[in-house]
Amino acid sequence: MNKYSENIEIICAREEHIPNIKSTMKDFYLDEPVFKAQKIDVEKLDKSFYEYKKGDFTLVAIDKNNKAVASLAINSITKPDNALKQKIHADLYNKSNIDLYSALRFWSSIQSEPCLFKMLNVDTMWEIKTLATAQQYRNLGLSTVVAKQSFEAALLNDDISVICMDCTNYFSAKIAKNLGMECVVKKHFSEYTDDNGHPWIKNIPDPPNDTVNVFIFKKKNYKN
Repeated sequence: MNKYSENIEIICAREEHIPNIKSTMKDFYLDEPVFKAQKIDVEKLDKSFYEYKKGDFTLVAIDKNNKAVASLAINSITKPDNALKQKIHADLYNKSNIDLYSALRFWSSIQSEPCLFKMLNVDTMWEIKTLATAQQYRNLGLSTVVAKQSFEAALLNDDISVICMDCTNYFSAKIAKNLGMECVVKKHFSEYTDDNGHPWIKNIPDPPNDTVNVFIFKKKNYKN
């Protein structure tokens, strides 16, 4: 049962929420296991990590008392070139911030090793990309609620046959399981390596946050 109060309202994100989205995303990156293990300075991340992207479907849990973004779920319609776009973004930091570069290349590898689009023979998927909750609103079940509403929105999209979620921490994997999603990829972080066979990230988080779990859900109208 959810513990959050009636003062929390879950709605689609609007431009007026941008400042508070930035604050919640900062809390997310401060505690994200990969970023935390690499000791990446979150304060120095550029705006691309925090900005509200209109092309995404973002749900926010708003505290009506102070308009704070207590929690959020960022969803995106992804295509086969998504991994390449992530790699290009990672390459921007190749010389300026090697730890950040490696972490981002690690994430781009998750998108392509293996390639879900080839596995499932689809050209688009709905991805629940990010679940983030501000520190003061944690342990209230908000991430579960925004994830569930994201999942339900995906089910209503007739153009999408597969919902996916890449989980690099225990809590997001637990949420995916509770949504009835199937784990189709389970790999230790050390299995994602560069051209020389070295793991992309040198400081691997402690268990149970040391394993990538990729979850999918095939909608009933999905046809092989």
